[in-house]
Amino acid sequence: MSDGSSHSPTTAKSTITAELMDELNRAGRSAPVPHRSRAAACCQVGDGCRSITLRGMFGLCHLATANACSQRVTAFGHQAFLLRGRSRASIYFASEIKALLPVLPDIVTDSDALAEYLTFQYTIGDRNLFKHVHALLPGHALVVENGSVRTFRYWSADGEIDRDHDPAWFVERMNEILDDSIAMHLRSDVPVGAYVSGGFDSSLIAVLASGQPASSRIAFHGKFTDHPGYDESSYAEIVADEAALRLHQRTITSQDFCDSIEKVIYHLDHPVAGPEPFRNMS
Repeated sequence: MSDGSSHSPTTAKSTITAELMDELNRAGRSAPVPHRSRAAACCQVGDGCRSITLRGMFGLCHLATANACSQRVTAFGHQAFLLRGRSRASIYFASEIKALLPVLPDIVTDSDALAEYLTFQYTIGDRNLFKHVHALLPGHALVVENGSVRTFRYWSADGEIDRDHDPAWFVERMNEILDDSIAMHLRSDVPVGAYVSGGFDSSLIAVLASGQPASSRIAFHGKFTDHPGYDESSYAEIVADEAALRLHQRTITSQDFCDSIEKVIYHLDHPVAGPEPFRNMS
């Protein structure tokens, strides 16, 4: 997207939920009737919709042209972007790094980002292993206006300690937040299954999801049986029995690693520590 573009759309792509539809209606805007969860719909982000609250992971871009000489591009959410040129910036946005490869000046490893990954098993800030490509960090916005580029944080978590409530209130509030979040994630046009690793986190989420009205009561588990001590399927089976889930298991062998590694790398875009991607791709 170049700052010399003559296009001036005033729409943004967003996942439409019932809550967002309500906010659009209150703001006097309209949006197409969506699928229950994943429909990408165009919603106006003019002055009447600036206060709309979006939840989860999202990325959107707003391009507005006041006149032939003034243009403003604003990007929100979490997405990869490529900045080309210094005097007249060209910006390319994508939700996946691989989509930017055709417009990269060259495909080169960022040596500093590689050092960070080898040290911490992740990269710091907006770096990734591709030189020239950056990430727009969560809670940040990027603005391109008349050739200048700036980023700023528009949201951050409230870090104040709440001393006004007792422990019982926090327990109840945490349960409310978990139930609400899980209910949102269960919205789908197809049955949603829970991945149960046998650990505490996934087991808790699967159990809580099983109590939701929209639950399909499906769970899946990838088990490693080539070496003793790596098979956690017995724990996944206990969780499935307790929550009355239909557990689908897949045995993942060393040969599966060899057969799947190229596909896993392609879909990841960049390295992720641990074997979980192989479980999910198998």
